[in-house]
Amino acid sequence: MLWALLHALQLTVHLPIFSAQFPGYAFVFYESLIGISKLDLIDVGDTVSDLFELDPDEEPFSYQFELLQYESQNFLMNSGFIIVILVLAFCAVLLSFCLKALARVWAKATRVSNFVSRKLYWNFFLRLVVEMQLEFALIAVMDVYVRNWSNWGHICSYLVALLAIVSQLAFILALRLFVRPRYEALKLPQNV
Repeated sequence: MLWALLHALQLTVHLPIFSAQFPGYAFVFYESLIGISKLDLIDVGDTVSDLFELDPDEEPFSYQFELLQYESQNFLMNSGFIIVILVLAFCAVLLSFCLKALARVWAKATRVSNFVSRKLYWNFFLRLVVEMQLEFALIAVMDVYVRNWSNWGHICSYLVALLAIVSQLAFILALRLFVRPRYEALKLPQNV
């Protein structure tokens, strides 16, 4: 239910991109919800700009994007805290694989491995990827469209944006090929 609320909030908050006419007080309302819809809980913009030598005062893509706090044309700068969450999720997936390997050698680790895998894949990682599709698609396509290769930080951001687009398409294909045929088996009580 929480993820559905977040998804609806993302769709609502991103309406000003379509150049629709909104009264001024609607933007005040949107401004308070943008950080929540982008999962931008902690401001990491200065850290990202220092780490990748990016200009924090770069021009936004358009006025509508600036209103939605996409204050750069760079994928890494616009993604904010969600990149930190994805790096942590990737580390958790690596932990899951290590636990699976340990479970082959040590039988008591099987239960922990199964629990962690279920919680990581079906309750966190997949949900996060599904709900952040809109966010990543917007900022990735914007970065690929602009093609700013002025320094290594912009090149890295461009490559991460391409990776985000390819991974989104691969994720959709994987859902179609692997999850849909096994949907009934996944709904069984032992898989929930």
